[in-house]
Formats: sequence, C-alpha cells, structure tokens
Amino acid sequence: MNSLMKQNRLIDVNNETKTVQLLDPYIPIFVDYLDGKYLKVTIITLRCLSGFLKHPLPSVDQNCKLIAAKLFNLLRTYSSSSSDIERGENLELLMICYKVIANLIRDVKQFNLDEDQLQVLLHYAERNLYDNQKQSSAFNLLKAILSRRLTCEELTDVLAKVMKLSIQADSANVRLQSRQTMLQYLMEYSLAEKKFVKLLEFYVMQLKYEYENGRESAIEMLATMFSSFPMAKLNEHAALFYLPLAIQLHNDDSGKCKKLTWLAIKSLIEKISEEKKDHLFGITISLFKSDQKPMHKRIAALLVKIYVESEQERFEKRVQTVLQVLKNEINAENFNKTVEANTDGTLGEKFYDQYLFNLLSLFIKILTDVKILDNKKYVELVNDLFDQVKSYLNHEHLWIRLVSCQLFGVLFNNSSIESLLNDKSSYFNHKITDRTIGSYLKIRDLIDDFGEQLKAPVLENDLAEQIVKNLAFMSKILIHHELKNDGQSELLKHDINIEWLIRKIAKEAKYELVNKPKETIKRTFIFKLFAAISVELGKDKLGNYAHCIIPLLQRETEIDQNDENLKHLAKEVLDLIKMTIGVENFSFVYSKTNKKRVEHKEERKRKLAQLAVIDPQMAATKKIRKQQRKKDAKKRKITSEKNKIKGAKKQKTNALND
Repeated sequence: MNSLMKQNRLIDVNNETKTVQLLDPYIPIFVDYLDGKYLKVTIITLRCLSGFLKHPLPSVDQNCKLIAAKLFNLLRTYSSSSSDIERGENLELLMICYKVIANLIRDVKQFNLDEDQLQVLLHYAERNLYDNQKQSSAFNLLKAILSRRLTCEELTDVLAKVMKLSIQADSANVRLQSRQTMLQYLMEYSLAEKKFVKLLEFYVMQLKYEYENGRESAIEMLATMFSSFPMAKLNEHAALFYLPLAIQLHNDDSGKCKKLTWLAIKSLIEKISEEKKDHLFGITISLFKSDQKPMHKRIAALLVKIYVESEQERFEKRVQTVLQVLKNEINAENFNKTVEANTDGTLGEKFYDQYLFNLLSLFIKILTDVKILDNKKYVELVNDLFDQVKSYLNHEHLWIRLVSCQLFGVLFNNSSIESLLNDKSSYFNHKITDRTIGSYLKIRDLIDDFGEQLKAPVLENDLAEQIVKNLAFMSKILIHHELKNDGQSELLKHDINIEWLIRKIAKEAKYELVNKPKETIKRTFIFKLFAAISVELGKDKLGNYAHCIIPLLQRETEIDQNDENLKHLAKEVLDLIKMTIGVENFSFVYSKTNKKRVEHKEERKRKLAQLAVIDPQMAATKKIRKQQRKKDAKKRKITSEKNKIKGAKKQKTNALND
C-alpha cells in the first residue's frame, strides 16, 4: 500500500469522491496499528497515514484527536536526549512521526493543538534545530505551526533562534530553511508595528555581519521580503532598507554580495510606488551635494545606475537632472581640484578613479538604456559631456580609458556619418568657430587620442578592440570626406584623409614589431582594422592605398619566428586585398613594395660598410652591441628552457606524490 501510494496509483485524479470512498475505510485500521508491537509495522503505517492525510477523509476528521494522542505517545516513548538511542529504526520512526504531526496540523482543519501539545512540539523542534539529522523535520514542524497562526511565548523564543540560524548557520540549506520560516512568520502573523520593525532591523544590521555567508543570507532575506511584501508595506519601510543596502553595495569586499545587493536594491525600486521612487531618487540626488563626504557621491552614482537599469526608457523624466549632475561632477578641472583638496589621506587617488569610472559608466548606461542621443532636448548637455569625456581618453587608469573609449563607440553606433558632419547640433560641430575645418579638427584630435591609447604600455583586448572599432568608424568618414591642407590655416598642419590615418596606425604596428616582437595585440587588431578599411575602400579606391597597407602585412608573413595566428591573419588580409583589387594589380604592388624593402635593406648594409671605413671605432662599437644583444637573447632562451624543464619535473614529482 505504501508503494502504491508513492506511485499515486491509489488516487483517481478525475474523481475525488471515489478516492475518498476507497481510502476512508483504512483510517481506523491505521489508527489501531499505531499501537502495534512491531516497530517496522508502525513505521510503514505512519508513512501510509502521512499520504492519506492530504485528502479530505471523514474518518480523519473523526479520529484526529485519537491520532494525535497516539503520535505524541510514540514521541514520548522513542524520544531521548541521547543520540545513541535515537538512531536506526528509532530515528526513522521519530522522523516520520514528526512529518505526520506536521501534516495533521497543516492539512486537517478540524484538528486543534492544545497549549500543552504546542509546547511539547516546540520543545522537540528547538532541540532538533541543532541536530543535522533532524533539522528538516524541525523546520517542517515549525512551518506547519505557523500556517495555523498558533501563538505562545515558547514560539517567540524558538523563532529568535531560527532568526539567528538564518545568518549564523554553516549549512546553506539551514540558512534557507530558516529564512523561509521567518518570512512565513512575517507574512502570516499580524505583528505589532514595533515588533515587525525590530525583525526588519535585525536583517538590516546583519548586512555588516563578519562572514560572507551571513551577509549573503541577510541580503537574500531582504530581497525575498521585497518580492513578497505588499506595496503598501514596502512603501512604509523602504527608507529603512534603501540607504543601508546602498552603503553595503559600496563597502562590501565580496563580489557575490555586491551583486546580490545590486539586485536587491533593483527589486526594491521596482516594487515600490512611483511616488516613493521619486522620494528616494530625490534623496539620492541630494547625496551628490555632499562635497565634504565624497563617498556619498560614489554611492549616489551607483544608485542612479540601478534606477536606470530598473526603469529603462521610463527613466527619461529624470535624465535632465542626472545629466546636469554628471556635467558638474565629470568636469576635469573640478575633479582634479577635489583630488588635490583631499590632503588628509583618508581617500586616495584610487577612490577618485573609481568614482570617475562610476560616473562614466552611469553616462554610458543612460545612453544605451534610455536612448537619448536622438532627442534634441538633451543634445547640448550630451555634447558638453562628450567634450569632458574626451579629456579622459588618455587617463592613466585603464578602466577609465576603456569606458571613455566605449562612450565614443556608443556615439558612433547611434549616429550616421552625414548627421555628424552636417547637423549643426552634432558633436563634431559642437562649439567650433570655423565651420569649414572645425569638424575635421575634432576628427583629427579624436584619431590622435585613439592613437595615443594604442601606445599605452598596458593594452588589453577589450580596449584594443574598442579603439579599432572607433578608428574603423573614423576611417569611413575619411574615405568619403577628406580635407586637404591648403596652407591657409595654422591649425591644419597636414591633410586629414584616409592615407594619413593608415600611415599613423601602421606606425604603431611597426613599433610593436621592432621593439616588442613577442607581443602581438596591437598588430592583431591593426590588421583587422586594415581589413575593415580595405572592404570600405572597395575595388575603385583600395588600389590607391594598397602600397601603405601591404608592406607591413608582407613583412609579417615572411618572418620565421612569429606567432602563427598573427601570420595567418596577415595572410587572410592580403588575400582580401588581392580579391578586392585583382591579382594583377595586387602582384604589381606586392612586387614593388618587396623590391623597395630589399633595396632599403641593402642600403642599410652599404651604410654599415661605409661606416667601417669612415669611422672604424663606431662600427666596432655597433658590432659589439649587436653581438651582446645576441648573447643576451641566447641566455634568455636557455634560462627559459631550463625553467620549463624544472616546471615539468616539479609537476611530475607532484603527480607522483599525489
């Protein structure tokens, strides 16, 4: 019968009346078996009874008090303070007995616990909370009691311990069960306001708990409250949660806790009313005015970013205010003064770099999520902000260089070339004095800045990729619109055209090849840029600039000791150029550039030979330096090989030891 019950083969889902008629006669039999002498029979009887209690059987209602009495009798008989006695079949019987009592309390509405029985159950539950084998039965019992909204002094004491367990327990499952129990208590009981707030404050205070697991549990509990509480209740207590969570988001060292806190604040914002959102947003904006407490400003930047993520395009009503704040805060002059003014050493330069990164990240979030670039209402503020962002393209902090570069990427992705050049309100025409060359000077300056970013000693893939994307957009502009230097303007020192851009970028690739041949990141992305430029130039124009692109690719493919991936990429770009301009034109340019490179190499050799005659001492010095470089390179290679052998031996030894 127990097996059939588990498989739901005793239940007719389509006919509840038939199920009741079939199952009801067994209840009196099970009640009799609870007094049996054989433990195994009692255990299986309890298992069957546990399943039967889920159905509205008349015999259960009639015999519920008798069933309860026999269950409590079993608990008294087999429970013990000694773990040696509560094991094996004894433990199995106790566990199923707790389960049947929980089902009886929760599912049989006719049954009511008296005060003595409730105290006994709470005593067992409290004791079992700290027993790994019986914790699940304790929580099941407590949840059943809470579902009937039963009360007594002992319940408050037990729940106080459950509340502590939700933070301090080592087991993640125990913390989860504790949180679920406490949430059920908060949701189903009509607590006095003072007591309710005290429980909320407990979890808010645990945001500063010493261990990560405890803080994580506190944040998850608050997030569950936000998703479960009615809006009116959340509106009433939103201020209690908002700022402590914001401070924790700023201060917590744990990445996981930061992420959970972010999601919790977002959930809170999404659940409260519009009026309450506006109130909390006003508090957030006021934090930017805390000049004496710069940490408050950084917290505000993080909070506004959560608002943007939560409201998306609905955030537009707040955009004007936020853009004005960003304009004031991002201003390079004010920012530098703030850093210099902080002479007490409480906040270092790192903090201000992080704050600047938060502000720029907020700006990029507004542009991507709220989509305001096409809105003429904000064009002046946005252009002013981009002027300020431009000054950070070559900031010493890598993250700030990256986010500044990404901001221009967002601008280019959401703008057409014609609008940027011809629209008087566009960024390229913002605050320029000469309409003829002003926009081209901005293009030149941006290309110079992106070129400077490529020269950085530390260049990561994300930044290099974004630089190349931005330069690819610039190349499209210069392919179709160029400006010749006619000598009439002192500001225009050279032609601003695609050839200038190609030569400028090729120079960086050559520098890496000569000075840092082991590094390939610059050449990799520059070759990809060459491919993009070649496609954009097309068959008609590429032939005029192939002589600028091919030599570098040609040299890369002919170097023996080179990165295979880079060599393969160079060959692919050469093949692309060949397909675009045709085999004949490609062969002509390729042979011409190769001949020029050979001639240049021969010229260097000839000059060295002449130097040996004209200035033998200088020639000897150069020769000695060359030999020394070879020796140093050979030593480095030998050292590298030795280290590899040592590492392999160490790994082998560790493997043998394991």
